[in-house]
Formats: sequence, structure tokens, C-alpha cells
Amino acid sequence: MIVRIFRTNQIYIFAFVLLVLLILRAPSIYNVAPISADGYFPVIEQVFIFLNTWPILSYLLGITLILFQGVIISGIGGENQLFIQNSNLPAFVLALMYSMVSQLNWISPSLVASTFLVLALKQIISIYNQKSVDGEVFRTGILIGLASLFYLPSIGMFVVLFYNLSIFRTFHWKEYVISIFGVMSIYFYVLSYYLLTDQVELLITDILQPELYFNFISPNWIQWSLYSIFIILILFSYGILMNTIQKRTIRINNVYKVLSIFFFTPALFAVFFLSDLLSILILILPPFSIIISNFLLNISRKWIGEFVIYIILILIVLREVIEMLI
Repeated sequence: MIVRIFRTNQIYIFAFVLLVLLILRAPSIYNVAPISADGYFPVIEQVFIFLNTWPILSYLLGITLILFQGVIISGIGGENQLFIQNSNLPAFVLALMYSMVSQLNWISPSLVASTFLVLALKQIISIYNQKSVDGEVFRTGILIGLASLFYLPSIGMFVVLFYNLSIFRTFHWKEYVISIFGVMSIYFYVLSYYLLTDQVELLITDILQPELYFNFISPNWIQWSLYSIFIILILFSYGILMNTIQKRTIRINNVYKVLSIFFFTPALFAVFFLSDLLSILILILPPFSIIISNFLLNISRKWIGEFVIYIILILIVLREVIEMLI
């Protein structure tokens, strides 16, 4: 029933997505965000220190960014014909995936970074079959640069851009250089600000020794159950993706390859940022929402997908109620 409702591409579906986000996160409105300030860039750190003192504002901004990401991700799926039918299901799946971890109920630097990376992903995929992509790769570089201001490891997403250029286009060294200039243009202004305010030493210290944004909270059995379901969904979604590879065009398969690289690149970051796994998780959720939507739309026994969605919803609501009562 739920998948059937959200599988349409009608715009009113996003109103339902907003409703889902508001309901699943309702207990978090008046709670203090269980997070601290991020220390990658001092000015941005001060912004989030302020937001953390206003849980309602942090809560609403978080919902806004997730809904915006859902609109973009659904658009990517529709524009590139990634599903058997046009569908806004990725927006619902993304909202559900974000709600699986209670600490993601508020805005965070990695959520802002993820939003810029979703826009970068849209630019990356749009370069297919274009004669000149100088503007697209420059804008992608700017977006990755902006993302890295909020969460520095985002800079590694250049891997996705370079991979996409290698499979969609013949080699043109100028396109790679232009994308790097896009990032450099962001850091030119950043470094200029810190030089003018004589804060370079502070900047270097915070970059080399960043604080953790998410405070560690020992998962309870509900959270472990949600993590387990997430891992199982990854396995089954990729199983369906591989099983239907012969039914898709080369271009669509290449887009799924880009999404997979977009998914696995942040996962590799986890090797170097083991203590910041929730920020890594935020980066991988948008591309994963498309892949899991493909699973839900292609699975022959639709009741299985519906059952999994209901179990996730029940566990999320149960967790929020328990946390509200504690």
C-alpha cells in the first residue's frame, strides 16, 4: 500500500513525504540535539553552535534539506529513466532512511554537505552526451568545494566526477583542470577571509584536529535492528540491480555505476574516519535511496517490500516513543 502510494511521480507526493518526516521526527522538536559543534572551519562551527541552542530551528532546517534532497534525487531518477516507471519513491525512501537514526533528526554539517553533493551528482550525470561540459564540471567543482567546507572528507567525491568523465566522455585534460579550478575558487575566498582576519593558525589547527559532530550514543536493540535491516536492504538492492542489468540500456547502467561509486566512495572514507560513521552514513543515503527504490519497484513479490517498510516505520515510531519517555 505505501509503496503503491509513493511510486507515482505526481508532485503532491512530496507533501506526503513532508508529512512522514514531521510525524517520524515529532518527538525531537523540543529535545536537545545530542550533538556538538563541528570544528573543520571556525566560522561554520559557530553557526552550528548557534543552531544547537535552538532545537526547533535545527529540526525544521533538517527536514527542509532532506525534502529538498528528495526532490532532486527523484528528479534524477525520472530524468534518466532509472525505473520501470517514473516515480517519486526515492524521496520517501530517503526520508525513511534518514529517520532510521535518531541523531539525524537535526541539521548537521554533513547534512548540508550531502545536499551540495546531491546537486553535484545531478551535474555529474547531466554531462552525458553533451559536446561541451566545461560549465557543468566547473559547477560540480564549486559544489564539491562548498560541501567540503561543511564536511571536509566530501572533497573525495572528486573520484565520482573523474570516474564519470572517464566512462561518459573521451579524455580531455581541460575538463579535469576546470573542475579543480571550481574547488580552488571556493578555497581562494575562504583562505582570503582567514588571512584578512589573522586566523590562519586557528584554521589549520581545526582542520588537522577536527571535533566530532555526533556524540556517541550506545545503540539499543531497536537501533541495532534498524542497522541490520539497512545492511540487508543494501545486499538485496544490489542483487536486484545486478539481476536486471541485461534489461537496461548501456547509458542507464552507466548511471547506476556512477550512483554506486557515489555510494561506495564515502563508505571507503569510513576506513579513515571510523569515529565519524554517522557523517559518512549521511553522504551515502541519497544515492542509496535510488538503488533501494529500484529494488522496491522491481521486486516480483511486492508484499515483501511493503512488509519491510512497515517494519521500519514501526521500529522508528517505537524508538521515538521510548526516547521521549526516558
